[in-house]
Amino acid sequence: MTTSKSTTVYLAGPVAALDDGGAEWRERVGRDYGEQYDFQNPLAKYNVPVEDLTVVDGVSDPDDHTTVGADEIVTNDKAKLLASDAVLVGYVDTQSIGTPMEVMYAFEREMPVAIWIRDDTDIMDLSPWYLHHASAITNSVEMALGRLDREVSINAA
Repeated sequence: MTTSKSTTVYLAGPVAALDDGGAEWRERVGRDYGEQYDFQNPLAKYNVPVEDLTVVDGVSDPDDHTTVGADEIVTNDKAKLLASDAVLVGYVDTQSIGTPMEVMYAFEREMPVAIWIRDDTDIMDLSPWYLHHASAITNSVEMALGRLDREVSINAA
């Protein structure tokens, strides 16, 4: 779905393995590029810091606002992916279980995926699955977003 700003980009990347739950880079990208792009931030739905959330099986405990259900995470993330034109992965070399799933989900729906390497990881150290499914891999967020925007424009033509 293309917006008046141009491209809607889903912000994928590790959460559980990071001290800030992956919030800082997503907020920074939204701040720095929000005039040019619309972003789907899967962490924006929580009313407590991501690092304070506890994932539970099924659905959230209605009496405990620090819980989030696994079913809700996946369902909400899929909805945000479907509301997007493209996916930006904010990659760091850490365990990330959901991110590869999001990449595959997007790829199967012919959505372009760009991997922005945010640390000193060499491109050839990425998983072959990332190498195969990403249409762009770079250490520049600006280049990654530009590539996604171009691909969305070409695909829409």
